[in-house]
Amino acid sequence: MGRTRKVMKVELIGEGGDLIKLAAALRSMEYFGNIGASRDISLFIDGDGAGQVKVVFPDFDEELPVPAEAKEAADTGKGIRYMIGD
Repeated sequence: MGRTRKVMKVELIGEGGDLIKLAAALRSMEYFGNIGASRDISLFIDGDGAGQVKVVFPDFDEELPVPAEAKEAADTGKGIRYMIGD
């Protein structure tokens, strides 16, 4: 039995180069999924204010808050790992 597929519209607002890098990471995720390769993709977010990307989910009725693990990572300096497709 297959997984149910849905569509999520996302708007990204930021510097052009940052958006291209983020799009490349998403395209890489798609590629690895298509070829059946399990791989890590790492994103480093520059916290000096230069790497600010606004993320908007226009079709969601409910608010999507900042995840607790992101708040913990900000406080502890640890990274976050999300497993996609498990």
